[in-house]
Amino acid sequence: MNVTEQRARSSWLMSFADVVTLLITFFIMMLALHKAEITQLQKWTQDQLQVSYSELQDLMLVRDYRFVSLRLDSRGIHLIINHPGAFERGGFQVSQGLAEELSLMAQKLPQLTLFSVEEDPALAGLFVQAAEMGLAWRVDVTVEGHTDNDPISPTSFLRNNWFLSTMRAQVVMQLMHEVSGLPAGLFSVSGYGEHQPVAPNDSELNKALNRRVEILITASFLRAD
Repeated sequence: MNVTEQRARSSWLMSFADVVTLLITFFIMMLALHKAEITQLQKWTQDQLQVSYSELQDLMLVRDYRFVSLRLDSRGIHLIINHPGAFERGGFQVSQGLAEELSLMAQKLPQLTLFSVEEDPALAGLFVQAAEMGLAWRVDVTVEGHTDNDPISPTSFLRNNWFLSTMRAQVVMQLMHEVSGLPAGLFSVSGYGEHQPVAPNDSELNKALNRRVEILITASFLRAD
């Protein structure tokens, strides 16, 4: 085989290699652009959480909230119920004072930016773009119950701290759902008992910190079904 024939046979390999390189470059660029779009959506979501957090802060300035406090972190917006008079002693029914404060909060929920942002015509393009990427806007309200590590009396119908924390979260969730009028599918309940303390259960003060219910509001773009 002479040199001319060898060059003729190897030329297609060079062309094929060029095509493969171009394809790889193309897909890398597409992945980079897609990742950038996802990052922009995540940043936008965090901005909406911050806006809604500020809206709740404004609400809490109107009156003195004794039973509910507010916090924003990487998980989302926390409405924290941590007051000795929040529930019936040793039970799970909310006190009148807590019910009043939760009702005011629940009435505000549908008006928060997080829950109404999809109705903004100015943002229609953003949600269309997300849909083209297979993503859908989702807001969740998770009510988490927590207790200290004091055991439940053997004669109590509450059985254990898991049950107590779950029942308290359930009652709070039911109130928030009924008053807010938001779809039931946005709400969920978790009962952790004494297993996610915020302080060691080594003093009455710390135990009081661990007896709490947290309403966690989160938002994200999730893969559409």
